[in-house]
This record gives sequence, structure tokens and C-alpha cells, in this order.
Amino acid sequence: MSDRWPVEDIPDTDTLYMRVHRQWLRDGNVLPGCFQNRPDEATGAMSTDWAKYATPNETRQRAKRPEMNAVIALNVGQVRAIPEQRVVHSPV
Repeated sequence: MSDRWPVEDIPDTDTLYMRVHRQWLRDGNVLPGCFQNRPDEATGAMSTDWAKYATPNETRQRAKRPEMNAVIALNVGQVRAIPEQRVVHSPV
């Protein structure tokens, strides 16, 4: 649990934003390889922003080179429907 923000339940109807580097885009489609757990994070998780607390532009601006990134929107319920995938609000 974060000392700054409480852990909250994210409703299935909500939206997550995720940066996608342009290397993972082909002909307007997102390549599945962009969905990777990050080994440099303690949890081995994928980082996304909850639409409750961020806009797509804010998500994009957090990239080292925002101009090289797009932002995709993911429905929480559809993400949770993926086997072994969890959505947890655990801000750092």
C-alpha cells in the first residue's frame, strides 16, 4: 500500500490508459508484443493509468519521449477477462 494514496477497487466499467511506443504500432493496429510485464518493477506488472486520475494526454506526457508514443484505452472488465490478468490500483 502506498503512503501517499489509498488502494482502491477499480470497477469493471472503468478505463485504463497505457502508453504504446510507436514500434508496437503497424497500420493503425497495436501489436500484441506491447503487452509485457516490466521486469524492472518490483511486481513484474504492466503499468497503466486509471482514467479516474489521468487523461490520455497526461499518460502520454509521462513517457521519456512523448512524441514517440500513442495512448490506448483498455476496459477494465475486458482486461480482467484475460486468464491470469489482474487489475489492481496500487499507486507508487
